[in-house]
Amino acid sequence: MRLGRLNRGNVKARVNRKTTATKSKKKTKLEELLEIKGIGVETLKDIKRAYNSISELKKDLRNDKVPLRNDVVRKLKKFLKIR
Repeated sequence: MRLGRLNRGNVKARVNRKTTATKSKKKTKLEELLEIKGIGVETLKDIKRAYNSISELKKDLRNDKVPLRNDVVRKLKKFLKIR
């Protein structure tokens, strides 16, 4: 009697969708800025160094005091719907 072999093609697993959805890692608001075309990982690192939260970033965007390139600032304002 051989117990070491399984036919893996016929095995079905039940997945509880509620538990898998809560276990997945959620993006922070600052990480969602990667969705903007033209903002990459390096730019996101610069933003994270300067700002701890998205609310601080929005505040400085409104006051035009963001230490980033002008094209990046325009894209951030458009994405965050400021002005």
